[in-house]
Amino acid sequence: MHLIFSIIALLFIGHGVHMHLCLWSPMQRGDFDISTPGAHPCYRKIGPCGNINSSSSSPRTSLVAGSKYNVEFQQNLNHYYTNFPGALDISFA
Repeated sequence: MHLIFSIIALLFIGHGVHMHLCLWSPMQRGDFDISTPGAHPCYRKIGPCGNINSSSSSPRTSLVAGSKYNVEFQQNLNHYYTNFPGALDISFA
């Protein structure tokens, strides 16, 4: 029973993850708009990167393996709850 519950929980958690943030360092692909809560350029539901073609967009940022880099972003729609603040995981490939 515990295994079935765990599988169902993972399906719901993985399916419902969306973010409302604009990234400005490194600059995100496509448009950028933090003037309106939940603005479309900051709400990209289709991965990766909001389904924006990386070969036709710029700017690009080159990172050196093992170096430190500051990532700066603005949350564009608040989904913060005191009892469940959430987390943000950033990965580069």
